[in-house]
Amino acid sequence: MNPATVERFINRELAEWPLAATNYEALKQVQTRFIDVDGFQVKIQYNPARRVSTGARIDRKSIEARPCFLCRANRPPEQGALRWGPSYEFLVNPFPIFPRHLTIPEMTHTPQTSKGRGPHMMEMARDLEGYAIFYNGPLCGASAPDHMHFQACPKAELPLIEAVDRKMPPSTGNVELQASLGFPFGFYIVDTHKRVEPKMATETVRTLYAVIDPSADEDDYMTHEPMINIICYDTADVTRFLIIPRKKHRPSNYGEGPGQILISPASVDLGGVFITPRKEDFDAVTADDIRRIYRECCYTESEIIDVIDRI
Repeated sequence: MNPATVERFINRELAEWPLAATNYEALKQVQTRFIDVDGFQVKIQYNPARRVSTGARIDRKSIEARPCFLCRANRPPEQGALRWGPSYEFLVNPFPIFPRHLTIPEMTHTPQTSKGRGPHMMEMARDLEGYAIFYNGPLCGASAPDHMHFQACPKAELPLIEAVDRKMPPSTGNVELQASLGFPFGFYIVDTHKRVEPKMATETVRTLYAVIDPSADEDDYMTHEPMINIICYDTADVTRFLIIPRKKHRPSNYGEGPGQILISPASVDLGGVFITPRKEDFDAVTADDIRRIYRECCYTESEIIDVIDRI
């Protein structure tokens, strides 16, 4: 697999699948603006097509009542797939945030989990040079927590990646874990040099998970791992994981009523692109609103450092 193969696949899908073609063409009209949040430039995107995802009901009853839209049998007949490895398929996301937006489900219907799948993310990031692979936990933005999947977009689309690489250049060691420094919310950075086996990074992440949330319930697919978002991408010498632990799924003012805002933060939002499917939210959202989301849903820098000190 390589970026050229993916590009041909995307172009073929847009030529043959009218729904996808319409929605990707509509992206050209999407409105954006930037907000400075304590020195971090956040992009706000008005994208009404994302209302389905932003407002997705992920309670057990709702999930069990609908067919899984990531299973092959339930996909639109026009939607094609590009096989990756023994167990994944690349799909064009029909409700895109970016001009190149992929969904990458496992071929079998299995619950959303990042456990043991770090090497898969690394290999995908190394195959898809210039792309970021991202993961939303079952209670951290995944609209299909019952079916394991990643997503991917060009890494230049996520402001957080450029900011992290500028402030905290990749390390030269084999595997290095460090805390984010100088951002309005806290996260972990795991650098894995290309000369070492991916399993070394997996061991580091496993240790991190155990300290972040030792109470995770292995038997419950909604709470079997710490609340987490992950962004993985390749650099010249290392593969980087940005691991963003979460306190809450959605902020306290999430909703569509008076004084509420329809923003449900996932990897893309925390990566620096906040999606607003309602025009009134796009027009009204402020730096204070974004700070509130960070404060309620994410950890602070000092809390991240405290976790690393306990490893």
